[in-house]
Amino acid sequence: MIVKFDPIMQEHIRRIKDDEIHNHYLGHNTQNELINLIAGEIKTKTIKKLRMRNIMQSFLIVLHI
Repeated sequence: MIVKFDPIMQEHIRRIKDDEIHNHYLGHNTQNELINLIAGEIKTKTIKKLRMRNIMQSFLIVLHI
């Protein structure tokens, strides 16, 4: 999925598939950055879902009164 939005990763994956490069690991800094970006996105989406659930629960409580 990252390949879909990142031209550098697109090129990297293409070179792996075309056997132009054989070492296709990420450096530890790149791995850590990628992990942090993914974790941040998961955290943001989880918080949005929880806030929406709290809003809906409050709305349902008001409707039942």
